[in-house]
Amino acid sequence: MSGNKVYFYDVLANESGQRIDNFLFKKLKGVPKSRIYKGLRKGEFRVGTKRIKPDYKLKEEDKIRMPPLSCSAKKDIDASLMESLGSRMSDSIIYENDDFLLCNKPSGIAVHSGSGVIAGVIESLRYFRQDLDYLELGHRIDKGTSGCLLLFKSRESLLEFHRMLLASEVKKTYLCLVHGSWPDSIGRYDKSLKISEYDERRKVRADPEGKRAISIFKIKKRYKTTTLLEVELVTGRTHQIRVHAADAGFPIVGDHRYGDDKNEGGCRLMLHAHSLIFSWKPSSHMHVLEAKLPEEFLNCVKKIENTIV
Repeated sequence: MSGNKVYFYDVLANESGQRIDNFLFKKLKGVPKSRIYKGLRKGEFRVGTKRIKPDYKLKEEDKIRMPPLSCSAKKDIDASLMESLGSRMSDSIIYENDDFLLCNKPSGIAVHSGSGVIAGVIESLRYFRQDLDYLELGHRIDKGTSGCLLLFKSRESLLEFHRMLLASEVKKTYLCLVHGSWPDSIGRYDKSLKISEYDERRKVRADPEGKRAISIFKIKKRYKTTTLLEVELVTGRTHQIRVHAADAGFPIVGDHRYGDDKNEGGCRLMLHAHSLIFSWKPSSHMHVLEAKLPEEFLNCVKKIENTIV
């Protein structure tokens, strides 16, 4: 369906109701999805003479303006990487509105480039979602951590979310699997944390001279040799849950940096950003955003433990 001239495509009855981005992905096989989003943003694709957004639902007999596009499979390495990672991150989006989008970030993907990382979540989504004029991280989670990651579509929305974080108006909860049987007596964990000035890996340690850090631990399930915990962050310090768990004597499974030296199950870092709860403008609607535990997390639990106490 590509060529050297603009042409118009008449939508058929069985194509009615589809989002135009999904329709174009199928019709323009070989054209990078990022190029299609860019075309939608710039108005190269139109219904009649009207610009449309990626979520526009097609109607029977709509006339789609189709620009000339190359379906060449030739890409340089960086473009191929950005397309692949961007597509994966786009598939991880579990909620989106006019102000922000929520990803269920996979473990092993950094949120941004740096320290040997060519591209992270933000760079790949900016490349892939060229229908968006602005996209920025609302917060950060570790490379090994999976789960809720918010990105904002305007500076105004980003600054409002940062204000809410500073005012403790955002409730963050995590799930983690720790070694050992977590005692009922440990609930609220209040220990200041400090980033080491002498460790090139910038390890964090419990230190009374550091910044105050508070985590609230709740037991979800006890297994034979591990415990699944729900953790609410009262503060948001670097590596806070990881260091608090290790300091309590129960390191997170798969956390080589903070105490799990053996990791006999060969698991990823077993830490997952489970939910974000906050009231959002302009209607003050309460958003309860949750990211399901990924399969590899659940499979690791099964691999390590087969019998619940």
